[in-house]
Amino acid sequence: MLFRGRFLTAMLLWGLLMATCVGTAAPAPAPTPERPWIHRYDQTLTMKVMVALKKPSGGTDVLLSPDQTLEVIKRIDSLTLGIPKIIYLVGWQYDGHDSKYPAFFEANAGLKRPQDASALDSLKWLMREAKQYNTTVSVHINLHDAYENSPLWREYVDHDLLIRGSDGKLLPGAIWGGERSYKVCYTREWDAGYTQKRLDKLLELLPIEEAGTVHIDAYITEPCTAQGISREQETETQRKIYRYLRDRGVDVTSEFESDQRIDPLVGLQPMAWWFHPALSEYLQWPASLYVGGVDEGLGGKLFGISMHGEDIVGNDPERLTGFLHEFCLQTAPWYFLNRQARLKVELTADASTAFFSGGIVTSVDRGGRITMTEQGRLVRDGSDILVPALWREERSEIAYSADGYGGRWWSLPPQWNNATEVSAAEITLSGLKPLGHIRVSNGKIQLTLIPDQALLLTLVH
Repeated sequence: MLFRGRFLTAMLLWGLLMATCVGTAAPAPAPTPERPWIHRYDQTLTMKVMVALKKPSGGTDVLLSPDQTLEVIKRIDSLTLGIPKIIYLVGWQYDGHDSKYPAFFEANAGLKRPQDASALDSLKWLMREAKQYNTTVSVHINLHDAYENSPLWREYVDHDLLIRGSDGKLLPGAIWGGERSYKVCYTREWDAGYTQKRLDKLLELLPIEEAGTVHIDAYITEPCTAQGISREQETETQRKIYRYLRDRGVDVTSEFESDQRIDPLVGLQPMAWWFHPALSEYLQWPASLYVGGVDEGLGGKLFGISMHGEDIVGNDPERLTGFLHEFCLQTAPWYFLNRQARLKVELTADASTAFFSGGIVTSVDRGGRITMTEQGRLVRDGSDILVPALWREERSEIAYSADGYGGRWWSLPPQWNNATEVSAAEITLSGLKPLGHIRVSNGKIQLTLIPDQALLLTLVH
């Protein structure tokens, strides 16, 4: 509780400084996590990949085998130019996604490769092999749901670990994959030692500690009415669970769930799948403290969003149609902006504008068009970008156009002032396709791109 008190005090002081105007620059040091994150989520493309679904009639529907998943990871690594990535496997357990919770103690048998002794060995193989493609593979779990066909069902009912309503009956949840779910009471489960047991079992099962991260799905908070446990108590138990995993060297990501959780757990959760902070919170929370996946509001347009990618992989795992578009227009600018301090926001009738350190400015006009400049140099103009790829060792820029253009001039970064030419390569599923060199004229280059084409431009020394 000491950290929480200090953190909330710091946030309150920050909020008072910001309260007069959203556009007031923040003079105080940025808040930091309770403990340093294992991963840099503000500099990592974090995704989920659905590998199997449970069939309502029983059994599993395998969407991607471990071998196929690795091939997807290879293609993603090519399209993203080796950016650090985290991928959580969804449906890795029992019969697939949303099956047999609160248990997660067996790998989905349908994921077993012929050459491996077990499905568990196949998952471990995937986790090892993915590392060579700049990818950390971990798993997606659920601590909230419980199903009657779970190996733990009888035990959880007998020990009163499921939420009961005011009538004393088990409180039903939603139907997922044709099965009615029920709800775990976090505090009852924690106090009885069952949370610790199932998390320990997970860490024994797979190298999650080596991965350093896990995703907890739908981690909502509601009272355990019949047990007399409030939402505030349930939230405090969630904090204990986050800290328990962090003691083992594992970060926890989840949703933001602002409407279903009374605390976003700032300082304990580094990344939220769906992200809905206010503009003032974007300024209060640096990306290194709390970062989001998709925010479809104004904040996401001004401060950048990453991409989910899961639907793209599910729809077209071979060609990954749409992946390059989202990576170039969402993740790459987001990564770039996350390297900078967020200074202020100005809102006018014509446009909304965010100011960052390094002379970087993003603006959204009334029509929703996004522009970005760095010290006056155009970095983004709607669906056209020339943005730095800062994760690469060599000095590089990504040029991309959704609609294509002919003979457009772009100014290069000031650090490239002495360049006379740059090398160009097209970004493809199978890797970079060299296109030769482009001459630099007065710090500018002229590009022609077809729709949905991306180039990697590298400084020639």
